[in-house]
Order: sequence, then structure tokens, then C-alpha cells
Amino acid sequence: MFPLHVKFSRDIKLVNIEKQNPQNILVFLEKRLSNKNADNIYVNLNSVTFKNSLFKFIGWSWALMLPVDSGRIKLETINNNRLSFEYEISLRRILLIAGVICMFIYSKSNSVTMGLISFAWL
Repeated sequence: MFPLHVKFSRDIKLVNIEKQNPQNILVFLEKRLSNKNADNIYVNLNSVTFKNSLFKFIGWSWALMLPVDSGRIKLETINNNRLSFEYEISLRRILLIAGVICMFIYSKSNSVTMGLISFAWL
């Protein structure tokens, strides 16, 4: 489902095949995800999967992985110089955060209309 689950795929032409080995790319992606505070990162044969914990206290920063629940990045070799790149991420946490904010606005304003307007705005 689009608003809560995003999936994208594309074929990529490899320029330097020795440096762009799919396994090297997966290890690179694992390091980048851990730098962006992703949790539970697993590297499989042709994919990297990750899941984030619901409550993540990493200080006052703009963490890129906060709204993402889980995801998977998959690489498959099509032929000698082409690679299939696919990723999918789950964004259910955004709906949860928006719902909590709307309940807070509803409780402060005592108006169902304000709660619904704030939910539509978020």
C-alpha cells in the first residue's frame, strides 16, 4: 500500500565491474545504514534488511531513519554489466506519530474538527 509501504526498482549499468561487485555494494550500504542509526541490519546473499526500534532516543538531531519501520535493499545481477536495484521501506510509524499528535490536539482543543484537520494537515 503506497502511503505506508514504498517500493522502487531500477536496472543499473555498471561502469567499473571490479569495484561495483554486488557484495561490495551491500557491505557499503550496511555501513551507511548503521551511520544513519538503523537497527538490526542483516546482510544476506543479495540483500540488506533492517528494522528500527519504535522508541529511539538518539538526542536532538534530524535522524533520517526515525520515520522508517523497516526496509530491504536487494541487488541482483542481470548480466555482466547490468544490476537490478530494488528497495522497499515501511512507513507505518508516520501514521502512528500523526495519530498521537492529533489526539493531543484534540485533547487540548476539545474539538473533533480540529483533530481531523490536524491529521489531514500532517
